[in-house]
Amino acid sequence: MSKKSSTEYSQVSNDDNSSPFIRFRLISGRNLVSRDINGFSDPFVVIKVEGGRVQSGKQMKTLNPEWNEILDLVPDWSRFPTTIKMVCWDWDRFGRDFMGEVKVSMKSLFN
Repeated sequence: MSKKSSTEYSQVSNDDNSSPFIRFRLISGRNLVSRDINGFSDPFVVIKVEGGRVQSGKQMKTLNPEWNEILDLVPDWSRFPTTIKMVCWDWDRFGRDFMGEVKVSMKSLFN
């Protein structure tokens, strides 16, 4: 997604009133590519895990977004989650432009 990015994750969490979820802390991105004519981008991130999806807010006119967001995702627990996929998009009024993606094996996080 960028030359340097920061993401933290927590193990599966659960409170008494909901399904188990995976909590992500999306911190920031650095040196993202420009996708807009103004030389900037309006990046947001979509995180997918086995049937679950969560999306960050968009950061307007920046190549160095600071999200500082907590995102809770409830995957399809009938299939064991194996991969986290994070895709960075540039928001546009009439669509979106691909900026980059990363896939992480769940197994690699716990070894």
